[in-house]
Amino acid sequence: MPLAQQPWGRPPSATILPYQYETGEQSHRFGANTPADGTLSQNRGYFVRFFVTSPYEVRNAVVANGITIAGNIDFGIYTTSGTRLISTGLTAHAGASNAQVVAMSYLLDAGEYYMAFGTDSSTARFWRWTQGTQVGRLGGLYTAASVIPLPASVTFAIPQVNDLPIFGITTMATL
Repeated sequence: MPLAQQPWGRPPSATILPYQYETGEQSHRFGANTPADGTLSQNRGYFVRFFVTSPYEVRNAVVANGITIAGNIDFGIYTTSGTRLISTGLTAHAGASNAQVVAMSYLLDAGEYYMAFGTDSSTARFWRWTQGTQVGRLGGLYTAASVIPLPASVTFAIPQVNDLPIFGITTMATL
């Protein structure tokens, strides 16, 4: 007897991070055993590919902050061609050693996208994985220099940095 509905795969996770199903269960973290608190490149955008198999209502973006708070952060979602769908705009970096949640409201259709994150500060600290740039290339990580605040369109570049901040998007109204 045929199924009543077509199987569309696993439903999307409530929160999408760089290391899970929607991002292809990528292996960015294999360059280091545990994440570490550190700085990121100032004004560099970090772009991580992800997939959703059904409509996905983004309600918030989240990043794991480190011990030093400084400057501003920006989150976004882009198409595979580099067109920005939504951005939070520059938001004050806040909440040392805590998850910072920033409102982001957008309904994604099933498909492939890139979530983006960056900071305008050279001293702000975030929890991040460190891995070889080759691992990032294989996993769908791209970067772009001088793109904070996040621009309307971006040309993805092969990563030239070894750090990937722990950030994501979520359907949850509160964390």
